[in-house]
Amino acid sequence: MASTRRSLALLLCAAGLACTGEQVLLPSTPPTVAGATWYLHAVNDTTLPATVSARGIGVVLEQIILDSAAITIDTTGRWEQRAWMRVFLSGVLDRTETLVDRGTWIAAADTYTLTSTLRAPRAIALLALDSTTVRTAERFPSHLTAPLTTGTYRRTRP
Repeated sequence: MASTRRSLALLLCAAGLACTGEQVLLPSTPPTVAGATWYLHAVNDTTLPATVSARGIGVVLEQIILDSAAITIDTTGRWEQRAWMRVFLSGVLDRTETLVDRGTWIAAADTYTLTSTLRAPRAIALLALDSTTVRTAERFPSHLTAPLTTGTYRRTRP
């Protein structure tokens, strides 16, 4: 439980830095998460598919279900994320969406800040737990008030 609290605290701190425009120093060698593709396994500690947003729009309940996502982080300071979602209105499938986002990353120790160049001011805080697992704090840009979610990504597909 303490490691989960530490992870979330570091992620939220990194997300806060990204939102304020503060720069984090890039280490002389990239952390081990660079040069790999990371696959989402859980959102808010729930295995996929998982609800990332539920809100009322007038008398309609909109639910966004995340089916899968992956983040590729290269060694040159760039990243790309793809996520596949379904949108339900009052329990009926309305549409499917594919989110594509990309940008640049900066790192300090075991924490990355991934800043979008497509969907500004979106940023993803990423914490390397070990060489096979990372945790994220991010808002999937489904709408302006999308909730903050935590994700567990691994190098292996779910």
